[in-house]
Amino acid sequence: MAAVLKQPNPTQASASWCNPTRIERARKRMQRRNPGGASNGRMSAAALRQSGVIEATALDLWQQQINQRGMSTRSSLQLLRVARTIADLNDRTSIDRNAVAEASCFRCTDLLKQPGSQ
Repeated sequence: MAAVLKQPNPTQASASWCNPTRIERARKRMQRRNPGGASNGRMSAAALRQSGVIEATALDLWQQQINQRGMSTRSSLQLLRVARTIADLNDRTSIDRNAVAEASCFRCTDLLKQPGSQ
């Protein structure tokens, strides 16, 4: 229990992505990699597949999330785009399992759906 209390403040730890230098590096990486310098949020499924490596474990987790949450094609691609951005912020050339897991945390409203509801 004492170890948990000694960890950094969660708001400080989660705000580390707000570092302007880190954001600028991620933006430059994205512009070099994506066709026409497009943002990750504007990438088509084909462009995502062609320009970014998705690790096998990340692909497995992504597919699990789609199946468990009953995600539409649009929602599943948005999840992948967010994971690509997280990977960029973490200086990763590929989308790994951790990026998909973190991106799925931003989609918590999927978990609030009642079975059989639209």
